[in-house]
Amino acid sequence: MAKSSSKLEPPKGYSLGARVGAQLAHPAIRTALVLQSEYRRLRSATVRPKRHFEAPYGGQKILLVALYQKGALRPDLVRLLQGAKAAGFYVLAINTLRLRAPEALEGLIDCYIERVNYGRDFGSYKLGFEHLFDRGWYKACPRLLMLNDSVFYAEASLERFLADMMESEVEVL
Repeated sequence: MAKSSSKLEPPKGYSLGARVGAQLAHPAIRTALVLQSEYRRLRSATVRPKRHFEAPYGGQKILLVALYQKGALRPDLVRLLQGAKAAGFYVLAINTLRLRAPEALEGLIDCYIERVNYGRDFGSYKLGFEHLFDRGWYKACPRLLMLNDSVFYAEASLERFLADMMESEVEVL
C-alpha cells in the first residue's frame, strides 16, 4: 500500500503565521475562560440570590422562566408573561442579570429572583426548583412549564402554545 503524502496548508485566506498565532493563543484563551468561569462559580457560592418580591402561591400551574435580561425585558417576553398570567399561571422568574426596576413587573411575575450568572439556564432552573421544594409548592402544583428567553415568543400563536403545553397528556414535553 502506497503512503499518501499530505501537506499542512492553512485554510484559504489565512497565512501560515496567522494559523500558528491562533494555535499558540488557544491555550491562553482557554485559560482565561476557565479562570472567568471559576470566578463566577466562587462568586455564586458567596453571593446569595436576591428575591425582589414574591406573591402567595395558590396551587395553580407554574411557569418557571429562566431569564438573561439586563435593564428591561424584551417586548416578546412581556407578551409571554401577559399570556401566562391570562392563562392562570403562577410565574416564577429567575434572572442572571439585573433589571432597572424589577418591582414594575409585579403584575406579570409572581416571584422574581436575581442570581449570579453561573450555570446558565440550568442554574436558574435549579434555583427555581429549590424554591418550589423549599416552599412545598410541588405538592399542589398540577403542571410546571419551564421556558427560557433564548426563544422569540411570537404573539400570533402564544395563547395556543401555552394551552398546548398545559393540556397535553404527555408527562414531559
